[in-house]
Amino acid sequence: SGGSPTPLLRTEPGKEIWRGWPAFLPDGDHFLFSVLVSNNGVTALETRVGTLDGREVATLLRGGVGATYAEGYLLFGSGGGLYAQRFDPVSLKLSGDRILVVKAVAQDWRTGALAARASDNGVLVIRGEPKSDTQLTWFDRDGHHRGVAGAPDSFTNFSLSPDEKRVLVTRRDPLSGQNTLWLIDEDRGVTSLVSDRND
Repeated sequence: SGGSPTPLLRTEPGKEIWRGWPAFLPDGDHFLFSVLVSNNGVTALETRVGTLDGREVATLLRGGVGATYAEGYLLFGSGGGLYAQRFDPVSLKLSGDRILVVKAVAQDWRTGALAARASDNGVLVIRGEPKSDTQLTWFDRDGHHRGVAGAPDSFTNFSLSPDEKRVLVTRRDPLSGQNTLWLIDEDRGVTSLVSDRND
């Protein structure tokens, strides 16, 4: 019916980094959301249950990325794969073993992003994790292939030095989602780590 949006749940500074990725449960009052409590690995990502009156009522899962509910299951990412585990949205209880649905789905625990969604009619849509086969390739101005730079890997971005002898690249780990900086030295034929910080 419209109206002004009001805060529902706030991140607790000093205890958490962010809250996000809400997803309603069938009753329309309870919802799932993710909380990153620290940068100390994937287990710092928690899936919690809240209510529209601003209460937190349960912590369901640790280490699950982008959890959402679909037809009696909790769907979530873990270790690069997409998993399903039986979930009762009334008692808010998980049961049974987690089941691997898809081996490789794009996900990142640091942001909570999971490239998978299920509809109410049983259709599942996913985006697979990029393969580690990006090859930086030289072409001249006429489009002719002139060689390659470094070995194939899961590179996402690059910057060429002014002398065109070195390439600074971002490498994304397919499982952890961590980005690191590497330097490809064309003259020496060496690829070396520059920084493994993720900020």
